[in-house]
Amino acid sequence: SDVLKKESITQLEAEQTRLLEKHPELSGRIEIQSLLGSPNSAIKKASENADVVVMGTKGASGLKELLIGSVASNVLSDVDCPVLAIPDAVSTTTPKRILFAADDQCLSDGILPEELVAVANNAQAEILILNIVGEGELAHVGSNPEVNTQPITTFEGVSHSVHFIEDKDINSGINRFIEDNPVDMLAMISRKNDLFSRLRYFLCLSR
Repeated sequence: SDVLKKESITQLEAEQTRLLEKHPELSGRIEIQSLLGSPNSAIKKASENADVVVMGTKGASGLKELLIGSVASNVLSDVDCPVLAIPDAVSTTTPKRILFAADDQCLSDGILPEELVAVANNAQAEILILNIVGEGELAHVGSNPEVNTQPITTFEGVSHSVHFIEDKDINSGINRFIEDNPVDMLAMISRKNDLFSRLRYFLCLSR
């Protein structure tokens, strides 16, 4: 275990050096830590006093793979702070269009998560609020294509538009929406015992 830990620290120091060469403004602000154990338990322990967890999602080939059965999805259920998941080979940039998959409760409350508003305002980004309804139910939400993109006044303090789409599957609905509306980042919020219960995180996407 001592050998593994030493090798791990060596790799982390090399990564720290690489990051500082690329971002010298981070000097004195990067701390490395090596923990032995499963990724889930190690990340949970390391994130006890963290404001956000940033992690890669190497190998995931689609939205469903990113959300279900991956290390990232398991971390979501274990940590108490937002998770920023970045797929490998993705082209990252300052987000200008953020998709927020909102459930009925969020629409009813008319309040966006503070972390999401902070990210959007800092990047001067627009938030596209998407609510996915069951097939044949769109007429019952009192919306139409001409109204869907108009801001709801209760979502204050950030540039936004509201959209609805019919689909029996959340992953499918999000994918279909993104195909027609390219975004830089996907955000979701978790609530216990609902369809979004495992999905509380920000996910960087390529445009």
